[in-house]
Amino acid sequence: MSQNLSIGIIGMGSMGSFVARAILSGKVPGVKLLAVAEVRPLPEDLARELEAH
Repeated sequence: MSQNLSIGIIGMGSMGSFVARAILSGKVPGVKLLAVAEVRPLPEDLARELEAH
């Protein structure tokens, strides 16, 4: 039986944004990005990508 894993990412620096983009592009099968947390404003391009999903 296959189950999906929902995750949240804390910190959207270079590593967090890399992982988020990999998940959103489907490169990590079985994983759904549920939430992100960041204390600084996100770059506009990343914010648009996250909003689209």
